Amino acid sequence: MPAIALPPGRRLRTDIEAALRNLENVSPEDSAAVGKVHDDLRGALAHTAAIGETSQVFTSVNAVRIAEQCLRACLLTQARAALAEALRALPADPV
Repeated sequence: MPAIALPPGRRLRTDIEAALRNLENVSPEDSAAVGKVHDDLRGALAHTAAIGETSQVFTSVNAVRIAEQCLRACLLTQARAALAEALRALPADPV
C-alpha cells in the first residue's frame, strides 16, 4: 500500500485555526480563556517538535512563539496577527 505524504505542519495548522476561532470573542480581561489558548498553542508547538517538523515549518513556529508572547502580555490583536502570519507561512494543505 502506498504511503500518503501529508505536508508538514498539518496539525499545527489545525491548532492555529482553533486558536484564532477561540480568540474571536475573548477580551484581554478573560485570563482563563487567554490562558487556555496559550496552553493549546504550547501543546501545538510541542507536538510539532515531537514529530520532527519544527525545522520544516520554522517561520510558522516562530510566528506562534510571537503570538504566545503577545498572549502573555494580553495583546490579543497582535497575537491574532501573528497567528494569521503563521497560517500564511504553512505549506498548502492538499485538497
